[in-house]
Amino acid sequence: MSLAQALFAPRAVALVGASGDAKKNTARPQRFLAKHGYAGSVLPINATRAEVLGKKAYPSIAQAPQPIDHAFIMVPDVEQAIEDCGRCRVPVASIFSDGFADVGAAGAARQVR
Repeated sequence: MSLAQALFAPRAVALVGASGDAKKNTARPQRFLAKHGYAGSVLPINATRAEVLGKKAYPSIAQAPQPIDHAFIMVPDVEQAIEDCGRCRVPVASIFSDGFADVGAAGAARQVR
């Protein structure tokens, strides 16, 4: 799979930090993928839930049942999530998390590591 395919037409998307509370921002990606007809696999990753919005959830990327083409990271520990993606050879990761420049100088410093 090419980088462009992994980014724009992934076969499987992992939603790292997916929430079962439909009102939370971390539930939106799963709802939007379903609403807009994404045909690939959606794999919610949540260490504390067995199910997220009606889909089986997995405790980690490593425990997902198939290769992941694109990880959507929505957890505060972005660095760990990126390391997990690297170990599992996930070619694309998008970050939908706060705690960087949006929170001030200390967060901005995290961005340049």
